[in-house]
Amino acid sequence: MNPARPGQRGVGRHTPGATDPSYFHRCPNTAKRALRDHQEHHRPQAPRTPQARRPASAGSTTTARWLSATVCSPSPGVGHEGVLGQRLLDHGEEYFSYALGFAVIGLMWVRHHVFYRGIDHIDTHLTVINLVYLGLIAFLPYPTRILGLYGSQPAAVILYATTIVLVNIVARVNVVHALRAGLLTEAGRREVRRREHWFIVPAVFLASIPIAFASPRAALYCWSLLFILPALQRRLAMR
Repeated sequence: MNPARPGQRGVGRHTPGATDPSYFHRCPNTAKRALRDHQEHHRPQAPRTPQARRPASAGSTTTARWLSATVCSPSPGVGHEGVLGQRLLDHGEEYFSYALGFAVIGLMWVRHHVFYRGIDHIDTHLTVINLVYLGLIAFLPYPTRILGLYGSQPAAVILYATTIVLVNIVARVNVVHALRAGLLTEAGRREVRRREHWFIVPAVFLASIPIAFASPRAALYCWSLLFILPALQRRLAMR
């Protein structure tokens, strides 16, 4: 391009491009790309408005609401200082489910540790049964989470209760196999005999399943019977 003098327009050299028909014959591919870029550059764009959003699905909406209520810190405006405390109190069922899940998994871990402390040697069957048991323990946080989110629905209570029943049954299969295969030490046998009334925990959760169809909250109250379990076991052991 020739430099422009003061008061004069610059005169540029003509470069073949999208407006030159002969250019399409000499460089068809390059010309097509140039024409496409030219059209994209001059295409009118719709104005963006704050209301233009991608519609969210029902699942993502529910998840977003839960995350905004539990993870993001609410910022109440002036005159709404009590909103934060109320929102924290609204998640009472989740706090209950986390406390219950921690207590249940902790108790099962202690019992599992005490049981294997009395094992003299292991075999293949005991290993397989133990893997099934640990798989159920690894799955347990999921129904615990569901219980915290949907504790007022029967399906959430039934899922959690069924999982606890299965965990206790597999744990008992572990003990029975160890006894029959002679895998326990003498101290281990004495510890197992102290747990003759192992069926109380699964019985309570199993009984809560039909109750959950009528009232999920009543089924949760039914689980409170487990707090008197140690005293009840001691009374039964003294007979």
